[in-house]
Amino acid sequence: MLYWYIPVDSAETSSELLGQVKTERGYDNEDKLDYSPWAMATSVLAAHFREHSFTAELAQMVMEGEAWVDVRDGTADLWVRLHVTKGDCVVLPSGMQHRVSLVPVTQPLIARRLFKGSPKVTKQVENTGFETFIDVLF
Repeated sequence: MLYWYIPVDSAETSSELLGQVKTERGYDNEDKLDYSPWAMATSVLAAHFREHSFTAELAQMVMEGEAWVDVRDGTADLWVRLHVTKGDCVVLPSGMQHRVSLVPVTQPLIARRLFKGSPKVTKQVENTGFETFIDVLF
C-alpha cells in the first residue's frame, strides 16, 4: 500500500502532483465518486461499504470530506483502519480486500479513483461474522 498527500486546494500543484502519480503508476483511467449518504442508498456505490477487491491496483484520492478505509491484511487476516481526509491519496494493490465508511455518516465524500484499464470487482464478501468497525447505512 502507498500513500501521498496531494493538496487539492491548489489546482496547479494538485494537477502537477496527480500527473506525476498517474505517470509513475501507469494509470490511464479515472472516475469520480460521490459517496454521499443520499446517493449510497440507491446506487451501486453502496457496495463500497461491503468488503471487496479489484483485479487491478487502484488509487483513491479524497477531494472533499473524510472517511474510514478499512483494509484487510491478508497475511494475518486482520483489519487495518485508515482515516483519510481531503488530499489523501491511498494506493491499494490488486486483490486487497477493503471497504469504505463515511465520517461522519451524514456528510458526503467526493473521491477520485485512478486505475489501469477497467478493473473488475473480484470478490464481494457478505457479513463473515468477525467484528466490524462501521455502521452500515442501509
